[in-house]
Amino acid sequence: MNKGITLCAALVATLALPGLSSAQEISFKKKTPAVGDSQQTTEHSTSTNNIEVSQNGKLLQKMKQTAEESKVDTITVLALDAGKITKIKVHVAKNEVKQDVGMGAQSKKNPLVGKTFLIEKTGDDIVVTDEAGKKLGDDLAKVAVIEYSDELGDFKNEFTKIIPDKSVKVGETLKVSEKVAQSFFNSKKEKNPLKVDDFTLTLKGTKNINGVDIAVFEMTVKFSGAPAPGAKIAVEMTGPLHIGIHDCYPYLMDLKGKMSIQGSQQGMDIKGVGENKLKKTGSYKSAATASKPTTGN
Repeated sequence: MNKGITLCAALVATLALPGLSSAQEISFKKKTPAVGDSQQTTEHSTSTNNIEVSQNGKLLQKMKQTAEESKVDTITVLALDAGKITKIKVHVAKNEVKQDVGMGAQSKKNPLVGKTFLIEKTGDDIVVTDEAGKKLGDDLAKVAVIEYSDELGDFKNEFTKIIPDKSVKVGETLKVSEKVAQSFFNSKKEKNPLKVDDFTLTLKGTKNINGVDIAVFEMTVKFSGAPAPGAKIAVEMTGPLHIGIHDCYPYLMDLKGKMSIQGSQQGMDIKGVGENKLKKTGSYKSAATASKPTTGN
């Protein structure tokens, strides 16, 4: 998720929502999907940085860097074995990165966009086919495995690790351990993951949105690291987090915050300030029920 943090944004329209409930204590249930259940995820992130390069106190260069990432996909569970997911169907509606690091705008679209495919774990092998069962070409299959093979096995919902089994009081702040925080934000695919210095959730109350009982948290996270030689970065983001009370599914994460960069390279001083935004929404459906996106503040 660090890519999203260092990029970031806002997508789905805000709905008119009722006020928070005055309930004082909430007990959460944790749910795993059944065969036929599906999840649609929409993620949009942006990052804007203004950087100055100077030497001996003299300004040499100013530059503005921007990055944007948009992703929409739907994952449906097709088979389970002893509670573990062994086969899924994936449809990728959108997956694109745009950036300008001072050398002109560039755009890259994932080759899976517009495609529907199946991923199945059979023994030690992972097989990728189209809906008719025909194997995908090697290049596409490789991308599909990189992007979605970790959806197989145990249900991938990191929020079940940070929401306690005990009841949570309104106003209570949950501090996520360093180990869980690093796992939550840092994908194994990231080359230079940022360190999570602090990760807290404060329960503000509850809402019922489109028939779904939602716990509303205020989420705060701080990162630091050195993604490039001689440059240190610090990020702090905060915003609302909506978690389903009866399933612990994430319905909304809407973060924004500031980023600072400071360091030196080849005798030149580098400093910068920027803004990051990340908005991610989820909607879920099964053969019995369906939930609409629950966006809003």
